[in-house]
Amino acid sequence: MPVVVSLIVNMFNEAGHPYPYNLAVGAAARQLGWDHLAAYPTTCRLRSVPPGWRACLEPISYFSIHAASSSGRQLRPGLGSILRLARSIVVYLRQDVLPRRQPVILFVEFFYLSHLLALTLALLFLPRRELSLWLLYRIDLYNRPTSLRAYQFLHRVLGGLMDDAHYLLLADSEPLARIFSQCFGKTVHVMPIPHGAEATDQVCLPAWAASSERAGKVVCWWPGGVRGDKGLDIIRRMAAQNGGLAERICLVAAQGTQLTATPGGCRIKLLPAELPREAYLGWLQAADLILLPYEPKTYAERTSGIFVEAIAAGRPAAVTAGTWMAGELQRYDLSELILDWDSPRLFEDLIRLADSAEVRSKTARMQAAYRDFHSEAGYARAVRALYNDHDG
Repeated sequence: MPVVVSLIVNMFNEAGHPYPYNLAVGAAARQLGWDHLAAYPTTCRLRSVPPGWRACLEPISYFSIHAASSSGRQLRPGLGSILRLARSIVVYLRQDVLPRRQPVILFVEFFYLSHLLALTLALLFLPRRELSLWLLYRIDLYNRPTSLRAYQFLHRVLGGLMDDAHYLLLADSEPLARIFSQCFGKTVHVMPIPHGAEATDQVCLPAWAASSERAGKVVCWWPGGVRGDKGLDIIRRMAAQNGGLAERICLVAAQGTQLTATPGGCRIKLLPAELPREAYLGWLQAADLILLPYEPKTYAERTSGIFVEAIAAGRPAAVTAGTWMAGELQRYDLSELILDWDSPRLFEDLIRLADSAEVRSKTARMQAAYRDFHSEAGYARAVRALYNDHDG
């Protein structure tokens, strides 16, 4: 039986998707009777280190340079840190993995060009007969022509180093898979999001959910990182409005938004930037609506783990037209959740959606499909099929 080795090259803490994602990868592997190991950066701090995980990878360090073609400055990776990451990958695999004498699947997701370069360099110094390399793409690199050409070059190098059957490219959406197949001239396989259906029926709701502050309000949560492409300006504009039905809304967001309540406007509830996983799942259950006003330019093809988690938890997610999330909602006859965030009737729309029995019913049907596909079991099925077709 093979061992799946997660090389988690880009994780800082338990916030965000890498931690729950690779936990679920391990659970899926164990469902198949396989082993799972994980290596992550030495600078990453985890409250609880899962069995088989080791902090041994050198992190990439970046330095600031002046960008002549644009305003401000840009970050560039240091060559020394790329070489140190490559060496740490070699040392880890030689010491912890290869002595096991099992077929090895190296699995890497959420990486950038500097990480891919380090991985390519590492493979030059490793025996590759028993190695398979599975790379998962989730970001639209094809919109950055210069870096795309660099990725294409490294993939040609990897194609020369690895047998084609042992070198697989993956994506977590069909649109991304189609485009990357064209970019790299190689089939890209679509994978589920394994932590999407994490159990939420027994999570502990935040105490606030039963408080008088919450009573009578429609709780709308904007979870995740405080970023412009995720709709920060829209959330701030909502917080600044007053009158009408605004007072019926409780807007929940991270402290980094620095939202303040407006007289006659939404109630504001700010949460810590880094929520423990159990707290995150609790707030997912406490919310009436999940707000995902993401920019179509960025999210036309790329997925949202938060969206998948929300649907799998049975929570309606309001999104923007032209995004991958909007396409998913249309597949399940939930177009009413695709909102015009500039509409003067936005608060009315949010309240109507939260109160709609029809929306709850259709969301429940979508939830059932998501909990089957975007789950550890769904991921295990996909992994087994890939392995049988290429490595088994």
